Amino acid sequence: MTDDINQPLTLLLEIGVEEIPATFLPSTVVQLKGAAEGVLSDSDIEFKQIMTCATPRRLSVIATGVSEYQKSKVMEYYGPPQRAAFTLDGKPTKAALSFAQLHGIEVENLIIKQKTEHDQTGKTKQKGQYVVAVIQENGLAVRDIAASLFTRIVTSLHFPKSMRWAGFDVRFVRPVRWLTALCLPQGSSPQPEFVFGGVKSSNVTYGHRFLSNRAITVSDTAQYHADLEANYVVLEQDKRRQMIWQGCLQAASEFGARPVADDGLLEEITYLVEYPLAVVGEFDGVYLNLPRELLITVLRDHQRCFAIESEDGRLLNRFIVVGNTVVENADVVRAGAQRVIRARLEDARFYYDDDLKVPLIQRLEDLKGIVFQERLGTVFDKVERLIALGDLLRLRLFHPATTDAVLDREKLLMAIRLCKADLTTGVVRQFPELQGVMGKYYALKGAQEADVAQSIFEHYLPTYAGDTVPITNMGVDISLADKFDNLVSFFSIGLSPTGSEDPYALRRQAMGIISILIQRGFSVTLEELLTETVDVLKRQRTVLEDLYAFFRQRLQSLFSTTGYPHDIIQSSMDRFQSVELVHLLRRMEALKWLKDQVRYNEFLFAFKRIHNIVAKESKGIENEYVVNPHIMGSEHERRLYETLEERRADVESAVVNGEFRRALESITGLIEPINVFFDKVLVMDKDEQIRRNKLALLREILRTTSKIADISKMQEK
Repeated sequence: MTDDINQPLTLLLEIGVEEIPATFLPSTVVQLKGAAEGVLSDSDIEFKQIMTCATPRRLSVIATGVSEYQKSKVMEYYGPPQRAAFTLDGKPTKAALSFAQLHGIEVENLIIKQKTEHDQTGKTKQKGQYVVAVIQENGLAVRDIAASLFTRIVTSLHFPKSMRWAGFDVRFVRPVRWLTALCLPQGSSPQPEFVFGGVKSSNVTYGHRFLSNRAITVSDTAQYHADLEANYVVLEQDKRRQMIWQGCLQAASEFGARPVADDGLLEEITYLVEYPLAVVGEFDGVYLNLPRELLITVLRDHQRCFAIESEDGRLLNRFIVVGNTVVENADVVRAGAQRVIRARLEDARFYYDDDLKVPLIQRLEDLKGIVFQERLGTVFDKVERLIALGDLLRLRLFHPATTDAVLDREKLLMAIRLCKADLTTGVVRQFPELQGVMGKYYALKGAQEADVAQSIFEHYLPTYAGDTVPITNMGVDISLADKFDNLVSFFSIGLSPTGSEDPYALRRQAMGIISILIQRGFSVTLEELLTETVDVLKRQRTVLEDLYAFFRQRLQSLFSTTGYPHDIIQSSMDRFQSVELVHLLRRMEALKWLKDQVRYNEFLFAFKRIHNIVAKESKGIENEYVVNPHIMGSEHERRLYETLEERRADVESAVVNGEFRRALESITGLIEPINVFFDKVLVMDKDEQIRRNKLALLREILRTTSKIADISKMQEK
């Protein structure tokens, strides 16, 4: 099977199903592509490109540029030892003849090779000379194995929830109704056939369930796309997404307005429809008196509708619903959506008006009836903890001696008391995602000051990666208190995240703390904040090591995604908990600068040499022996000591001020005296006192550089 006759093929697989939940499909598209790539690669089949598509009723994969045959392989099969296969005069024994016959080759084509094995430690062990049959195995025709390839792709898919149906012993996200499987061009060979879930594959697909639910015979991929679209199925999700948003923009523009952008809603609708149609609906203007977020949430959650706003940001009493139909059915779609929206908005108005009858301050006792966590008490208990933590953070972060942004204690304590009170309201019980948002509105209605109301909303921020951090100082204080309480409390009772499980969103809480501390540039360390939190909450300090490890993982992940090399991250993370987080970033920037310098490798070699010697030879010296310059017998030793002393204060001052680049510039001045020291001075002197003095000097160099970073973990460029 030579390359010049290996013509490219196209493999097409479509799995037709009952409607799949929209939330499952984005990840399924990615998984399907990975499954197809994996199956083809594992089968030694070359391909150019794989495209995967999904609608509510079908999962589709198209592989183009597929080789006609599997790649040929040269296989080596070991047989008996040479001494058992051939006599001393070189004649084959029965063992050799049988082995050659087994593999279908002539005995004279057997070769002799050294056989090796690896033991449990990874060491190579020579086993001796063995006979080997070298066989070239030609790849199979892809057409002949296509059915098994399709079967492997289908059966490799996994879903958050799957089901069985009828009496079949298979599971899938929803019952399978048809399977389309083609190996193109069709030629004279029969199409691949396989069976899954009681359904036999064919060259037939189906159109839109309601608009064109008929069989469509597929003969090529271009016709596949065109015929589906002619039967009201837009297969490619990116094209549907664009159609939906353009339709929404066009519909809103008729009123001189625009749809309120919502990427999550757009993604969900993309996987809810096969043939999108944007339709504008209307509701009574009286509902515009509801808080903006509440109105938008009702439209989004109940009917998957986009709100519409004017150019100046005011909501209009209109919405956009995306139907799975044609324009002729627009009036039906509009009428149905308006009927449901009217009822849902009326419910929201009832809950909102009813909530306003009881001010937030009067709801605090109701928090005693909401369990936060069975071992951590009620939400009321949590608020009591937040009061203590919030006051601690007020003194730590907003003390008059360190900042002009002083917090009013009474206002802060009022904001903390009110921050969870909206959990008792009817609106938040109906729409939990509005916690904090509704608290802000209810606080303003209850005559609370604007910054108190704003901090109630902000204390949940940031709610996801990349989200904004609180703007107000009270919001920062309560947000940190809330997150530190969650982390320390849950870790203390053994409920830390495990693997992919994080039911209390503690990873998000940690990232929120990191984002706030870095963006606000607070002169405080995680060690200080976590230790004081543990003490205030009366928890055992033994939990601190687990919390440090947890924060280390979060920081390393964050720094990795922002493009810092692995060795720079590892070098900067030494004793990270006792370093201001903003200083960690400055450490890494300084190390990036250092790595770009011409003499970087020379610098690295010198300090790693010191590190290796100290690690091996100076155990115990660092705490019991101080460098004594008076017993230094060499001018090169004294020069290194004097240069270190000259630069030590500058390095320490730069580190304190977060000027790590200046610290590195200063410490690189030791390169020359270090090199001369190692060239001219014998470190391992026979005189124990002199030897210990030299090792102590090297240790002092490491002590000084360790204030900047752990240079030993850096790699050559």
